Amino acid sequence: KRPPVRTPTIETVKSPDPRLLELINGELLDRSPALLWSEVVGLTHVKAALEEDLIWPVLRPSPVVRPPRTVLLFGPRGGGKMTLTRSLASQLGASFYHVSGAILASKGKLET
Repeated sequence: KRPPVRTPTIETVKSPDPRLLELINGELLDRSPALLWSEVVGLTHVKAALEEDLIWPVLRPSPVVRPPRTVLLFGPRGGGKMTLTRSLASQLGASFYHVSGAILASKGKLET
């Protein structure tokens, strides 16, 4: 069974700029179907580390173990980073925003 994917609402953003919301919902929010953890082939050591350090602390909160606030995945193109993060977001019932370096570098999309 695929976990539900939460979609952001306008209420979650304070003083939303309509252009920013259009950019987020139109270009950055990944609306592809949820991807199960078992559908990610390979990367077993990476998946095991993410399960132990991120998924379990989020799904089973503990005062002793806190999940990391950020995770950095790096590697060559085609290595499965996006597939892994999409699946990770599905596991946690979170939204996945695909922000490329090109979008961050082009300030024109967010400027007036």
